[in-house]
Amino acid sequence: MPRLDQFLELAFQRLVEDLRIVELVIGIILLGAASRSRFPKVLYVFGALAIVGGFATLFLSAEQARAIADWAFSRGAIVARLFGLFALALGSFIAYATSNQPFEHKA
Repeated sequence: MPRLDQFLELAFQRLVEDLRIVELVIGIILLGAASRSRFPKVLYVFGALAIVGGFATLFLSAEQARAIADWAFSRGAIVARLFGLFALALGSFIAYATSNQPFEHKA
């Protein structure tokens, strides 16, 4: 019977593999949407960085990915909150940059 730690290690490896694909797809989508956005150069750079990051993770072993995750989690809650804040700000910027309609306040 497999042990829980073996199962979690396999799940972590699968997660790293899936994140590679997601990162590459996000990069391709950003590159495609860049020309029709409010900030095409910025989205082009973000898309290129996402693709480079996706390919860079191809060369990470599961142990290296685990070491990076352990490092990030060992820094405490403030680092996790900062990563979350960065992700929220980046996502908000991308949503704004790709929206075509200006915001209209309706009273």
